[in-house]
Amino acid sequence: MGRANSCNVLSAELTPREIWRFTRNGSRCVPAGQKAVGLTEPLPANWVAKGWSHLWNPRLNVAWLPDEKVFLRVLHLPPCEESEVVSMVEFQLEKLSPLPITQIVWTVELVPTAQSAPGTPRTVLVLIAARDEVETHLGALEANGYLADRLELPMVHELVARAVTENSAWVYPRKDGENNSCVIAWWFGGVLQQVSLFRLTTEENWERELSDQVAKVSWAGEVEGWFTTPFKWHLVADEATASSWLSVVQRVAEGTVDVVLPKPWAEIASASAVQAMRNGMNPGLLPAEKAVKYQQQFTERLWMRGLGVVALLYALVVGAYLGALQYRIYQRNALTAKVDDLDAEYKKTVQLGEKIKVVETQISLRFAALEAWKAIVVNMPEELTLTDLSFSTGTRLNVVGTVGQNSVHKVTDYTEALSKLTVNGRTLFKEVSVAGTRRAGANFSWTFNCELAGGGL
Repeated sequence: MGRANSCNVLSAELTPREIWRFTRNGSRCVPAGQKAVGLTEPLPANWVAKGWSHLWNPRLNVAWLPDEKVFLRVLHLPPCEESEVVSMVEFQLEKLSPLPITQIVWTVELVPTAQSAPGTPRTVLVLIAARDEVETHLGALEANGYLADRLELPMVHELVARAVTENSAWVYPRKDGENNSCVIAWWFGGVLQQVSLFRLTTEENWERELSDQVAKVSWAGEVEGWFTTPFKWHLVADEATASSWLSVVQRVAEGTVDVVLPKPWAEIASASAVQAMRNGMNPGLLPAEKAVKYQQQFTERLWMRGLGVVALLYALVVGAYLGALQYRIYQRNALTAKVDDLDAEYKKTVQLGEKIKVVETQISLRFAALEAWKAIVVNMPEELTLTDLSFSTGTRLNVVGTVGQNSVHKVTDYTEALSKLTVNGRTLFKEVSVAGTRRAGANFSWTFNCELAGGGL
């Protein structure tokens, strides 16, 4: 087998269409499924579509071309290597083709022979199709999402599958919808000599049309030297087809005709898959530019899918980041609101504490004022006379009085005593200013300030 690990084969003539799936199992090609698909139904995408996995696990899509779209030519080449066959056919292609070379696509199929002696010519079957017919057929396949890697004629597998050793003519009736055609393969000496594929009209004309074709081949064969003995005739047809054709072929052959059952379509599809997987990417009748186009489409589709996946991942990452960012912002705002609430509570608490402190100070000042009055009065020497006592800013006392001329030093002693006074173990006055004196007539006037310690008691 080639490097392909799976293969699809799509019929062209069956109604409904048949698609077969094959996989490689070691050196064998084994069936993996079969489906009937109507002409207007889409093909199963999981069978025919290709994705990333098919870069390392290749899949081939093989399509069949209707028989009437192809011209068949038998060519006998000198003994040569298989790799030289294509170039040798190309030299004779202009003579073989019924159409200009630029308007055709072609391929070559090797035909086995019963002769094996050295120097035996190599027999090949040249398949030629009109390029516009092929492109029309490929366009219909593309519309169904089927990009073919290989385009071939299923009849070839029927022609070359039998080991023919006798001089014989094999008739293959074909029917595609309302169209009837016929293929006749002529074998002489175990070598395929001629293949005729021609269209038929109405059933009453089949005998005449078949006779005309046989006459042409017999004349050509006599000229070429291989139509020298009577041929044994074979009709390859199922029971229903044989009932219509057997009498016609018998009259043309003027003798006995053997009826041979054709190979089942599934068997022909298997042979088609085996050949495709063995030959790798051999496109058959598929134009080279189409093969390149399909490969480019496959590559571009993978790139677009890859970019789509990257874009999706990027969007997911950005979305996750933005989601996480929004969550963090929400947490920050919640924390800020909580801090604001706590700050407001703290400020209320501080304000309440300040109010309590003011109230406590006011309460304590009541008692401190009384203690200050008492201390000033009790500790005042007899020589001093108090004339005025007043509070300022709640904690400072202004003390004013008079003293005789001979007792001025008592004022200093008095202020020092006040600065050392304590009540309940606490200093009563935080500060006592030095007394100031001035003459007032026969006596002296004195004054000093006292500040209650700690805002009061």
